Amino acid sequence: MKIETVGDVERVRYRRNPLQRRIKFALETEKKIVGVFASWRSGKTDYVALEHCIRRQAYDNGGVLHLIAANTYGQLIDSTLRALYDKLELMGIPHVPRNLPKSHRPFNVFVWNGDRWVEFACRSMDNFDMVAGMTFGSIWLDEVWKTEKWTYELAISRLSDKRSRHLQMVLTTTKDEPEHWMYTDIVQLLDLGRIMEGGVKASEVIELVEGTTYENEWNLAPGFIRTLRATLDPKMFSRYVENKWVSAAAGQMFYEFDRAIHMKTLPVEEYLPLIVSSDFNIDPMCWSIWQMPKGERLNCVDQLKMDFDADTETATKEILNRYPRVRHFVWTGDASGRARSTKSKSSDYQIIRATVEAAGRTIELRVRQSNPSVRDSANAVNGMLKNAEGKARMFFDRTKVPDAILSVEGAKYKPGTLEKDDSADRDPSSRVKTHFADTVRYVADAFFPARPRPIGRQFTK
Repeated sequence: MKIETVGDVERVRYRRNPLQRRIKFALETEKKIVGVFASWRSGKTDYVALEHCIRRQAYDNGGVLHLIAANTYGQLIDSTLRALYDKLELMGIPHVPRNLPKSHRPFNVFVWNGDRWVEFACRSMDNFDMVAGMTFGSIWLDEVWKTEKWTYELAISRLSDKRSRHLQMVLTTTKDEPEHWMYTDIVQLLDLGRIMEGGVKASEVIELVEGTTYENEWNLAPGFIRTLRATLDPKMFSRYVENKWVSAAAGQMFYEFDRAIHMKTLPVEEYLPLIVSSDFNIDPMCWSIWQMPKGERLNCVDQLKMDFDADTETATKEILNRYPRVRHFVWTGDASGRARSTKSKSSDYQIIRATVEAAGRTIELRVRQSNPSVRDSANAVNGMLKNAEGKARMFFDRTKVPDAILSVEGAKYKPGTLEKDDSADRDPSSRVKTHFADTVRYVADAFFPARPRPIGRQFTK
C-alpha cells in the first residue's frame, strides 16, 4: 500500500493479491453475509480493514453505527484493530482514540470521514451479550472459528439499521473442524442450495470467499511458508496454509507419536541448559525435563513425579540435586503458577527462581501470561513429532521418562470435542496422568508454537 500525490490529490495505491480481489467483488455483491475463510497470513484481515471498514463503511456509510468484534479482546486489539489503525495512520485519517486501547473491556473507535465522526463499537465475542439491544449498519467478526454459534446468530439479529447503505456482515477466519458451525451453517447451506428462514435461498444472502497463504506469498518474509511446513504437522499445514477442512478431533491428542521414531536413548548434555516444564497439580506433581540441542529439537531427558501433597520448593531442590553440574535452567509450564497461592505469599515461579538462585545457578522464566488452548498447544506437539516435511524434532528417553511417554500415548480429547479428557486422572487404577501431557504441551508451545502469536509481551521473565 502506498500514498501517491497526483497534483493536489492524494491517492491510495494498494496491490491486491488474488484473494483480496475476490473479497472486493464479494463485498460489492451487497449480500448480507460475506464469509472470508482463508489461511494464515493470506491478507484477509488487512484488506477487510481497508476495503470494508474504511472505504465502504467510514466513507460511504457514515450515518450509522458499525461493529467490529473478534473472539477475544487480545485478538481484537493485537490483530484486528491493529490492521485498521495501520491503515488510518498511513492514510492520515483522524481517529479517536489516537492509540490502540489496552484495557480488555468494551470501547468505541471514531473515524473522521471529512464530514462527520463515524462510530465503530469494538467488542469481544467471549462476552457478546454486550451487543444485545444495539442496532448496527455493518458488522465485522474476525476469527470466528473460536466462537460459539449463538454469537453469530446474535450478530445477525443486530444487523438491522435500515438507513445503512451497505447492510453487511463480514466474517474473516481460518478453517476449523468439518463439524464446526461455520461449515454446517454456512458452507453446507450454500453447497446444498438450502432455503433459509423467510424462503430465501442461501446463495441470495451469503457470499463465500476462500484463499490460501500462497496467494499472499509476495508480501511475506522469504521462507515463511517453508518455515510453517517445518513447524506444523501435515494436518495443520493442510488446514492453516492450504485452507482445507481437516479434522484433528479423532480422539488421540498426539496422533503423530510413534514409539519406533520418538523413543531414543538421550544423554544429558551438562553444558546445555536444562528446560523444566512444570504442572502444579499436587498429587501427583508432574514435571518433565528437556534439552534443546542446536536449538532445533526438544529432547525429554528426565521426569519428576512426586505424590502426596508435593511442594514446589522440594521439587525444585530435587532437580538441582540430580544435576549439580548444570549451571543454567529455563523454566516453563502452567501459567497458573504465576499466581500467589493461599499457602504462600510467593507464586510457584517466584519460589522456583529463589530456590535456583540460592543454589548459585541462573534461571530464565519462559511462562506465558495465560495458558495456550489445548488445541493450539497439541498442534505444536504434533508439529514437533512430525512436520509437513516428515521430519521429527521431539524425542523421549526410552528408560528415564516412562510416565511422560505413557501420558503422551494416552492423552485424548473428550468425544466430539477438542477439550482434554482428564477422566484417567481420577481413576486410581490408571497409570496415565494427563499432567505429564500438559507439560509436553507447555514446552512445545513455549518454544515452537503452532499458531503465530499476536504482537505484545507473551512471557514472564
